[in-house]
Amino acid sequence: FMLKSATNSLEYQQEELDQLEKMYKADDLTEETEEIILKRAKNDVEFASFYVEYARVNSQQSLQVFLPREELMLKERARRTSLELERAKVTLPVTLNKVKLGMAKMLQDHAKAAERLTTLKKDREAMVVKAPTDGILYYGQCQRGKWSSSAGSEGKYVKGATLTPKAVFMTIVQPRPMFVRTSTAEKDLAHVQAGVTGRVTSVAYPHSKLPAKVESVAAVPTADGTFDTKITVELPADLTALLPGMTSNVTVVAYNKPDAIAVPASAVFEEADGKHYVYRVGADDSHQKAEVTVGKRTDDKAEIVQGLLEGDTILLAKPPGE
Repeated sequence: FMLKSATNSLEYQQEELDQLEKMYKADDLTEETEEIILKRAKNDVEFASFYVEYARVNSQQSLQVFLPREELMLKERARRTSLELERAKVTLPVTLNKVKLGMAKMLQDHAKAAERLTTLKKDREAMVVKAPTDGILYYGQCQRGKWSSSAGSEGKYVKGATLTPKAVFMTIVQPRPMFVRTSTAEKDLAHVQAGVTGRVTSVAYPHSKLPAKVESVAAVPTADGTFDTKITVELPADLTALLPGMTSNVTVVAYNKPDAIAVPASAVFEEADGKHYVYRVGADDSHQKAEVTVGKRTDDKAEIVQGLLEGDTILLAKPPGE
């Protein structure tokens, strides 16, 4: 179109120049005016000729170089776009599926995180330990009246320490009512029975003599030859300093007979047939072997049920040669 426009412009200038030459040949104008006008018309024709050539060159470049090159570029772009379209048709469903799977995993992770958060909140609530009852808090565990050794528990009660699951590390004790836990030797079971009375003397307060009574004696030994024994104690209201975990001495009245005749146990001797005898001293300081019947006895005393009278004198040891 540019070439056509330039060609038309050249044609118009050429026609105008031809007409001017004819006109000036016919008219009686001066020669100077004719030369000026013709010179200008020739210049216009020359410029139009140059512009036609310029437009022709541009037209050839556009038709032979620029437009074919642009056409190739457009075709290549169209080809690439087509390839990208085909690839998108293949990859987009896969990508979409991957996104859906990722979303599903995120939802699952979110659900797990929410569940874990709920568990952690419950664990945090469980960390607040509330005492189930009033009392005094003791470290460790009480077993048959004795508290577990604190030697291995020194590091358990500091910040950041680890506790063993299901292990008792604290005990709440109600200070009243109070009782005494002790052990009875197997040889004393005949004397220490439920209902037997006595007294309890605290080691910390030895002047306090507290009435006591055997409440129960275990039927099964807790160790070799010892049986767990529980003794109730009557505590006065003003003795508030006596606390659980303290130690005491227990005395029980296993046998009470005000008119019993008791002699040193070492003064009573036993025959091979199981009979017992003592050496009774007569009025003339002579001694005579006398058979006796032994009742209750302890390590240092023996009750004489028959064979001695109140006021009799006996030897504490066997006479020489007996």
